[in-house]
Amino acid sequence: MKESHYPRPWHNLWLEWDWDHWIRWQVDLARTLGIDCIRVIGSVSVVAEGALTVEQYLSRWGQLLDYLASNRMWAYPCLSDLRHWGAATQRQAVGLYRAQGPWLAPYENVLGVEVSNEAQHALGEGERPAGVLSRLADLTGALRDTTDRPLSHSVSLGSQQDWSQPWAREVARLSDFLDLHVYYTPTPTDARPLLEASWADVPIIVGEFGIGIDEPTSARSARYLAVRDLVLTHPRFVGAMAWDIASQRFGLFDTSGEPRLDITRVLTTFPRHRDP
Repeated sequence: MKESHYPRPWHNLWLEWDWDHWIRWQVDLARTLGIDCIRVIGSVSVVAEGALTVEQYLSRWGQLLDYLASNRMWAYPCLSDLRHWGAATQRQAVGLYRAQGPWLAPYENVLGVEVSNEAQHALGEGERPAGVLSRLADLTGALRDTTDRPLSHSVSLGSQQDWSQPWAREVARLSDFLDLHVYYTPTPTDARPLLEASWADVPIIVGEFGIGIDEPTSARSARYLAVRDLVLTHPRFVGAMAWDIASQRFGLFDTSGEPRLDITRVLTTFPRHRDP
């Protein structure tokens, strides 16, 4: 689901929470394409900075998860992005994760939890890899103590070479499945290094993929076709989620709700289930 306004996208999404005209509206758009799973990124800062109480924040999550359940849709919550913590401390973040873990228990439509969104990009802000991984381990531990849902940390891939990046191996140690964000046009063989790695013998989801409207129509359709074919190459791939539903640049729909047919027509050909 598309974020709210910059420069604090996730903070503002949860603070504004325009349910009727933005949140539910996007879910309903997704349903017209047969999409059965929604991923949303949460915000640590909106609670840590006092804009919302924990109870208000979880109530908004609950409104979304209940609506998805009522429409027989899955939810894949991403709890935060380290780049958007604002003034939040590690201790505050761990506390919020500990509150969310048991709160998820009644929601049978939550297929897993993304602990962090593309934390590798936090390395560009002065942190050493060991420090970021230590923070991720603390967040993962807070959820392991409070929920039995499968956990993952997403990794962004921008080229064929990224399938062999060390960061994927590091976060795999903390994960029950791999979440890959594919932002280039892959070939079916690109995933081979990962599929053949002994440390990566877990399910794989393409948690994000997409392409902007600044690219030619042919390239946009080709990206979607390539990701579809990638998911079909191996039974360890369990699904793919397009980024995003409605937005000016990447959306399956524009901000008025008009579908972008060059990509939506391909998306509707994606498999709906994996044969055993």
